[in-house]
Order: sequence, then structure tokens, then C-alpha cells
Amino acid sequence: MRLKSALYLQNKRLFHKWTFLVVLLILPLFIWMIRGLSKDSASVFRVDYYSSQDIALVKSIVKGFDEYKDIIVFRRADSQEQAKLDVKSGRCDAAWIFADDIEDKVKAMVEDRQLDSVVEIYQREDGLLLRLTREFLNDSVFPRVAYESYVDFVRHDLKISEKKISDQELSNLFDEYHFDDKMFEMGYVDGGKGEDSNYLLAPIRGIMAVWLTICSFLAQIYYMQDEKKGLYNLIPLRQRPAWAAALQSVLMVDCSIAFLVAIGIAGVFTNWRTELICLILYAIASLILANVVRILCGSHVDVLCASMAMIVIIMLVLSPVFISINAGVVNRLLPSNLYLRGIHSPLYRWNLLQYCGVMLLVLVVVSGLKPVLLRLYKKAL
Repeated sequence: MRLKSALYLQNKRLFHKWTFLVVLLILPLFIWMIRGLSKDSASVFRVDYYSSQDIALVKSIVKGFDEYKDIIVFRRADSQEQAKLDVKSGRCDAAWIFADDIEDKVKAMVEDRQLDSVVEIYQREDGLLLRLTREFLNDSVFPRVAYESYVDFVRHDLKISEKKISDQELSNLFDEYHFDDKMFEMGYVDGGKGEDSNYLLAPIRGIMAVWLTICSFLAQIYYMQDEKKGLYNLIPLRQRPAWAAALQSVLMVDCSIAFLVAIGIAGVFTNWRTELICLILYAIASLILANVVRILCGSHVDVLCASMAMIVIIMLVLSPVFISINAGVVNRLLPSNLYLRGIHSPLYRWNLLQYCGVMLLVLVVVSGLKPVLLRLYKKAL
């Protein structure tokens, strides 16, 4: 009954702390901002294109970018000069000028092996997204090159004239063997099916996972403040670690509930069983990690905050939040990496459970060495 009352009062105290409320509000505001950016055409990559004629090939290229409309917005310019001016003034990120004889150039590329530019690209600077758009452009032009290569092979290599097979019949035969996007189907190792999603929403789970780690460090800061005020003096020394873990878990439970709601709103929720198992293990792992760092930092809140910032940066870089980097053993030391990979891999869920067990042993050892660490800190100061 005493513990139950303490947990209730701790939860009540948390919602009277403005720092805790700010941390909780950051999450919905972040999701609202990202979802707004993903729907706002003014916030994504913008491309002006110009073609002096209504060429079917140009229309098909632009239409092929519909699947990337969440990150790339196309707008037809009135002239080449206008498209270039929009790039210089910042109204668009790149300008594509299609050649008037683009179809003839594609044929010449196949028949005469004569390489000539079919699209002129103007841009202010080079970046990852600009390089991706160029790859997408090559991908859009390639079907036409493939068709012309097919016709050239039939007419010149096989020597089949139009009297035997007309151009329309060749086109129909080519379309019969057309492969769409279903040729490749993405899936996860746990049997789940990969689905198309907004590119801007892709890193949202990883960022929220790092946010939960920050919450675990916030629990340590509150604990250090309460310890300094003497709120734990009435609790026997042997019972103090258990009480501290219980009171810290109140904050983690509140933040975990907010986390579940957030991933549901963000549209990245998988299923209840996977989400709960991974979230519980990750919350425990983050809390243990934060406790270990707190003990190593002694009673210095500023050192703890600096350590938290360093860990957060390492998580953002080495965990698969934006990109996946294989850093060997270092990846195994980051609970965020195990959590993000564990969403679609039972193996990493097992690894996350093992991580909790190992870090718990480390916490016990570090707690036993706490008096020694305190003496070392005093000597250093």
C-alpha cells in the first residue's frame, strides 16, 4: 500500500513539472509537424520542367513520378528562361529542360550508338535528393530506350520487315511482356509485408525511440534532484535501489503510453504483440542504461546531460533512424538499434532481452563500485 501511494504521488508530481510536460508535448508536436510537412507541397523537393511541345515521352516521364509525389512536386514552366530563373531565385530546387527532339535522340542513341543529352538539368547545389531524382529520371527514360532497342534488334538484327510484323504488332508484343512494380515484392524477416509509405515519415519511429531514451535520462535527473533534497533519506539503503527503479518506471510508463499513441497517429504501428514486447524491452533497456551512466557520472548533473547528448548523437548516427550503418559491436551496445531492428526481426527482440540481462548485471556491478567512484570523483576535484 505504501509503494502504491508513492507511485501515485510520483505520477502526480511529474505532471506538475513543466520540464516533463514539455518533453511529453514535444512528441505530438513533432509528429504533427512531420505529417504537415509530408502533405505540404511547399516543403518537399520542387522541380520545374519545360518542353516546348506536348511530347508523349515527356508526359510519361512526369507521370512516372506520381509514386514519389510525397517528396517531389513537378510544375511546368512557361519557358526555359523562366525555369532557370526559378532555380536562381529559389522558387524551385531544379529545372529539367527536355529536348524538342527527345524521341529522335533516343532512337539515335539505339540505332547509331550516338549518345546525346536528352534532358538538361539546372540546379543550385548537389545533394542526396538531387542525386536520387536523377536516378529516377534515368529510370523513367530507360523503358523508352528498352523499347527502341527491342525494335532495332527486330528490324536490323533479325531482319524482320514491317510487311511481316508491323510497328503496332511489335508494340503490342512488347506490352505483353511489360513488368510492373509487382515484379519485386518487399517483405520482412518476420513474414510481414512491406508497404509503400511516405518518405518523410520513414525515420519517425527511430526519432521517437531516441526520444524515449532521453526520457530515461530525464528520470535520472529527477532522481538526482530528489536525492539531493533528501526525499530518499527515510528509505533504508538496501531498499533504496528498488524504490528508485519503481519511481523512475512511473515516468517511463507515462512516456511509453505517449509513445504508443504517437506511433499510432504517425501510421507506423505494426501489431499489438510486437509493439508491446519491443517497447517494454526497450524502455527497460533504456532505463538501465541511463542508471548506469548516472552512477558513472556521480552527482554531477551537467556531466550526465553531456553524456546523454553524446549517446543521443551516437544513436542517431549508428541506429537505423535515417540510414543503416554497420558499426559491428557498437551497434550491439545501442538499445535503439536493437529495438528498431527488432520490430521486424524476432532475433533482435531476443538480442534486446539479452541486452537487458547483461546491462542489469553491469548495473549491479557499477552500483557496488559506487563508493569507490565517489572517492575517485572527490580526489579528481
